[in-house]
Amino acid sequence: MGIIDQVKVLHSEGLFSNVAILACLVKTACEQNPELLTPSEKYQLQVYYADALFEQQEYKKAELLYRRALQLKKVLLKSKVKGGSHSHSSSQQQSSADGLPSELDVKFRIYECNYHLKSYREAIAVLESIPAKQRKPNVNMALAKLYQHFGMERSATTGFKEVLKQCPLALEAVLGLLSLGVKGTEVAALTINSLPNASNLEW
Repeated sequence: MGIIDQVKVLHSEGLFSNVAILACLVKTACEQNPELLTPSEKYQLQVYYADALFEQQEYKKAELLYRRALQLKKVLLKSKVKGGSHSHSSSQQQSSADGLPSELDVKFRIYECNYHLKSYREAIAVLESIPAKQRKPNVNMALAKLYQHFGMERSATTGFKEVLKQCPLALEAVLGLLSLGVKGTEVAALTINSLPNASNLEW
């Protein structure tokens, strides 16, 4: 089992303080011997290290490492594109396919860091950098709540509606729309009425 596999085991077991110590040592070793890890392994290490710092509530340090991880990901993409591999849009979603943390997940983690640091503008910016077609419900929910916080009601409404398209019973999105003045009948069309056998449901 390689060193990255060992870090991954610690990470999956929730031993984040151990991940942080080991990742720091491996990073130092990589500086002395750049050939120690492959580019994809360096990317993995950066993300696991950032995750460990995030879990230890060191959000500023974690954000910096996540952003560095994205820079490493871009280098990986360029090498794959040169090799005729695949496009940037598909790579943003790629995770389990090559065993690497996905770019979308890393960006969401950066949002979480900024949210904890109360850097809400930066939080919006990183979520908006995810193409609309690739936004998962958690991204749309986070954006909608941030938009509502800043009084951007039209954008917030769109965000909450996008959540309900994929998760009709996301009740926080329902409450968000109602608080924004969207009519109950319109909200019902996105929720209960969109479900199969909706007429049989009694609330």
